Amino acid sequence: MLGVSRPTIYNLLKKKEFRWIQLDGGKYRISKKSFDDWLDNLEQ
Repeated sequence: MLGVSRPTIYNLLKKKEFRWIQLDGGKYRISKKSFDDWLDNLEQ
């Protein structure tokens, strides 16, 4: 979706660029609102 590598996404998660939770099995889910807000701020 973003066209970035998996390590880049993990770095964004570590930096707490958006709200997320980790599910059983190690999968991550990112809040759509916080992701949209983050994406909007990138375009400015």
